[in-house]
Amino acid sequence: MESPLATACVSGALLALAGILLEGKGAVGAGLLLGLAALARPECYLLAGLSLAAVAWGGAGSRGRRALELMLGIAAVVLPWLFTSWVWFHRLVPNSAAAAASVWPSLGSAAAAMQSAVHFELAADALPLALFALALALGTRSTALPAVRGRRALWFLIASWPPLLVLALAAGGVRMDSASCLSATPCVILLGVASLRWLVASTFPRRYGLMLALLLAAFAIQTSASHCS
Repeated sequence: MESPLATACVSGALLALAGILLEGKGAVGAGLLLGLAALARPECYLLAGLSLAAVAWGGAGSRGRRALELMLGIAAVVLPWLFTSWVWFHRLVPNSAAAAASVWPSLGSAAAAMQSAVHFELAADALPLALFALALALGTRSTALPAVRGRRALWFLIASWPPLLVLALAAGGVRMDSASCLSATPCVILLGVASLRWLVASTFPRRYGLMLALLLAAFAIQTSASHCS
């Protein structure tokens, strides 16, 4: 139950962060959503930290003020629970992921966790990842990266959250399943959609048109086959 809740909060937070980084909107709402995501899945504390860095570096308007608002929004949700958790459970972060972690994280458990994460991501998000890889292969720094600082900060945040989530869970030796990576799904989908839009809007070489069509067709067949089975 906590993973879908965290994913919904992450999706809302990304929408609010886009308003902060691109239009200079208030950041309290995004902080509240990030705080709720962190309560649902404690690894989302990492996303909250990444969001603070992105707002402080690339926020539109008063970056310091927006970062402070974001921090206050996160604290308004997280601090009451941390206090209650310490009083009742004698620990700050009762971590749902810790129940699936190894007692002593090791290189072997971390490698197994990363292998499981790659397997689940390729099974669930093969098309967005393939489109992103295609955009990286065909794009250049001048054509693929946004020129506006806030937009660039937003996309760096979106692109960095999935791999950092996997690395953080793997470092803890968490035995990952599809629920562990679910909070990264909105970022993966956004990367795929943005990559497809860039590929279509840019001067896409015609010789790659057939490759893109075959990629989409293969994904559709794979998805249909998995649903039928």
